Amino acid sequence: MSSQMFSIQSELNILRRFVDMEYNGSRRCYSEKDISAAEKRLHYKLPPPIQELYLGAADILLDMDYLRPLELLHWQQNYLGFFSPPEADLVWGIGREDDPNALYAWEESIPEEDEDALCDLDEEFEEYDEENNARGKKAVARKYSACWDKINSRCTKAPPRLKKLEHKSRHNCSLDAYGLFLVIHSLFSYATELYCLKNLNCHLGDLPAPSECEPAYFEKLRESIEREFTPISEHLELIDIFPLPMAYVHKTAKALLICHEESDFLTLLSDKTAGPDFIENMQNCLALPLRQCGQ
Repeated sequence: MSSQMFSIQSELNILRRFVDMEYNGSRRCYSEKDISAAEKRLHYKLPPPIQELYLGAADILLDMDYLRPLELLHWQQNYLGFFSPPEADLVWGIGREDDPNALYAWEESIPEEDEDALCDLDEEFEEYDEENNARGKKAVARKYSACWDKINSRCTKAPPRLKKLEHKSRHNCSLDAYGLFLVIHSLFSYATELYCLKNLNCHLGDLPAPSECEPAYFEKLRESIEREFTPISEHLELIDIFPLPMAYVHKTAKALLICHEESDFLTLLSDKTAGPDFIENMQNCLALPLRQCGQ
């Protein structure tokens, strides 16, 4: 799917209000200077949505192991991998010679003679990160990059299992929508595990399976939601999944409603300053009983 690439900065700004990361080391967001250094090393201008993810959501995605550390980005022939998708054994990224919003998937096959060296460097990088040792991480990153340069000079074939992703849902084949999906997916995981919530309450509302109800049910539910909430993106194609868009923000900006495609409930994150009356109003709006997560 070739499509116009959108900035996801405003969407990330909304989502950031509803999570609080407490890590040091590489589980942090990067700076413009870090981005420029990576682009110089890669000889490639990173697409805007990737820059925005590293600048505004890297701590979240690194914590979930969905995003590669910026220092360890590398080409595998003409393909640059950014993501390790949930429950997948392939790397997702982009092609040097294609639309930078088009996603590819491939197996990161490492020659046997280089496997131990790269594994050791990965472990060293993680150790230095835990120690918050920036100089150590930088030294390891240089060695890591040099190792991949040597691999690419010897191995000229395309990566194994390479495929361009094609799907009717944009978040399964486009860089901008997929990056946004991963952040929403991470917040959903945090919410259901009561982890990294920033002065928030979490409530769940059970939904019927789409196959077990009339299409009109979700149409009516969407209308009800949108009386109190606004989709987090003005570009609905970025967040549109069946049967509801991925995420809404309340008109007061004090609540986030997550509609995860693989769950059978809605997740409501609300500011703790919003009292019982607010939750009661939300129940009336959704026409769903809400139970507090963890109770």
